[in-house]
Amino acid sequence: HDIGGHAPGPVEPELYARWIQWGVFSPILRTHTTKNPEAERRIWKFPAEVFQAAREAFQLRYALLPYTYTAARQCYDTGLPLCRPLYYEWPELEEAYRYRGEYLFGDDLLVAPVTKPTSPISGCAQARVWLPPGEWTYWFSGRTFTGPGLIALQLPLDEIPLFVRGGAIIPMQPKMNRTGEKPVDPLILHIWPGDSGSARVYEDDGETTGYQRNECTWTPVAHKLIEGVRHITIGPAEGQFPGMLERRRYEVRLRDLQPPGKITVNGLEALREFTVSGTVIIGKEPPDAPWWSDEEQDTIIHLPAQPPDQKVEAIIEYAVPAPLQEFPQGLRGRFRIMSELLNRAATKSPEIHQKFMRRFEEAVRERDSNKGVDVALVETVNEATDVALVDTLLEAELDPVTMRRALARLLNACAELEVSARAENNINLAIHVSAASIDGAKVASEVTLHATPHWRTVGEQRWAITELKSYEPVTVTTPLRAEQWPQTAVIGGNIVFRTDKLTLDVPLEQVVLPSVNRWWIIGPFDAESKEGLEKVFPPEETIDLAATYEGKAGRKIGWQKVERRITPSTDLIEEFFVKLSDVFGRYETNAVCYALTYLHAPEDTDAVLAFGTDDGVVVWLNGTEVYRLQVGRPYRSKEDRLPIRLSQGSNALLLKVSQSGGDWGFCVHVETPDGQPLTAVTAHLTP
Repeated sequence: HDIGGHAPGPVEPELYARWIQWGVFSPILRTHTTKNPEAERRIWKFPAEVFQAAREAFQLRYALLPYTYTAARQCYDTGLPLCRPLYYEWPELEEAYRYRGEYLFGDDLLVAPVTKPTSPISGCAQARVWLPPGEWTYWFSGRTFTGPGLIALQLPLDEIPLFVRGGAIIPMQPKMNRTGEKPVDPLILHIWPGDSGSARVYEDDGETTGYQRNECTWTPVAHKLIEGVRHITIGPAEGQFPGMLERRRYEVRLRDLQPPGKITVNGLEALREFTVSGTVIIGKEPPDAPWWSDEEQDTIIHLPAQPPDQKVEAIIEYAVPAPLQEFPQGLRGRFRIMSELLNRAATKSPEIHQKFMRRFEEAVRERDSNKGVDVALVETVNEATDVALVDTLLEAELDPVTMRRALARLLNACAELEVSARAENNINLAIHVSAASIDGAKVASEVTLHATPHWRTVGEQRWAITELKSYEPVTVTTPLRAEQWPQTAVIGGNIVFRTDKLTLDVPLEQVVLPSVNRWWIIGPFDAESKEGLEKVFPPEETIDLAATYEGKAGRKIGWQKVERRITPSTDLIEEFFVKLSDVFGRYETNAVCYALTYLHAPEDTDAVLAFGTDDGVVVWLNGTEVYRLQVGRPYRSKEDRLPIRLSQGSNALLLKVSQSGGDWGFCVHVETPDGQPLTAVTAHLTP
């Protein structure tokens, strides 16, 4: 798809970053748009945070090319698509059909693209992800979840909901600036937590149709945990193609596993290299013997170059049983959070940074000196991280906004208010709450629903949740009944998260039926494109809802009611776009129509009309023209903003919308000057 879209005008920066992240896990990744100076697609022209997130997403796409290319060959051979709905693999599970925003990317990656904006409370987007049966490790934190089940996540802009199947082997490549810049050497094999796994890595020349003549190679890779010892086999490669590497290096990365005691490769013990930074430097070239190091909670095994038709066997031995070989759950994720907090707090409270580093380094040194770990050391490393995180928050001099965001991030405090239609004037309100324990502390929560104008609560308004299980959302529900229908409303409440040390108050808010939902419509009138909006028709001179007129092609036309109709499938948070081809029963060209509603204000009020039209528009308020724009354009929500002054009582709002060809429609929101829904003003069909 064309990332950024072809609609005119700029794309919202956060949306663009999330759009790119979705494109990374699509068959084709391409930023593209219609020629328009406002339609910026160069990521370096966006704010730094967006640029960084987009660049990291592009780099991940290039790094995953061996995995993606293998899946593409699988598609060629079998017809199985690169992006696969979950019901392909789990057709017997109802959730595999319900969670339509998730899919498998190849055999072993599950993706759930972010489709909601960042919360101003946490600075993160929130997502609820259903995980199918099995073990699934979150790419960015190292935490492993067991499915089937629903989890909730806080997602900063640089994270994508990406999960790896337990035991999967993900082939990747070194950093490159473009496809085919250089040979894939070394081939990087990421082995994720799990007792066993296998893969076959596909390669061809990447340029010709030789693959159709079977000019290609398949390299089998497998690992298996046997009585606490991990056995890894690579190759030999099957097949050949012109230009293939005569000698190939491999880099094996054991993800989120404790450092082993001993590694043997083809009978030769691999040398471990210790450095402060976790990197290894041995001369200018890789050594002839295998060696390994620790970096970012990975064990990295570097294998010397050898012919690809030779088999490699590696044996990984640990000083502890299998259950203790993995790092504490989500340790990488906690380091990410720690890095964010320390970046904010270190300048004001450097002693906090020093305190954390001392405690953590002591635990790691003790672990390394024992060439392995035991239960006490695992808990020491885990506790050192969690306690330091909490201490950083409690002792740092953070401003209230930063403190709230840090708490929400640390607790993975997710709170989402969801509405669904039950009947014409009834909705069901669901509040989803989840958190993650920190430092072993229980997380409790209290949920309160506030009174909402135009709506009446039928059920409970307050709930107490004594303990939240980590990452598992709890849902409370209550029905609401409309007293005026269908009017815009803001449903709100708040959730308080508590541990023995921390308290976080999260406000809840959801706009329902956000735009004007009832209109009188008359048309279409015949108006050539050259006349545009200039040709005058009776409705703009006198409003007579009982009158009929001669319309386009001599048809008799009169005013008709167009109101938002609510069914159980209605999305209540979507705006009400009046699609005029549906109203008139046909597509029109060279025409205009009129739309009328009455805005009732409790007092004299400053307001803003935020509207979009396809094509041009004239606006009258209480018989006075206040806006005119002759233009040919596609629809874009809230593209125009018009400040107005509403009088106490009824205010007649009349629109004239032109049409040259194609789609035709409009939508209007009534807002405060700072862009919030103006719920005190209601729309009616009578003065």
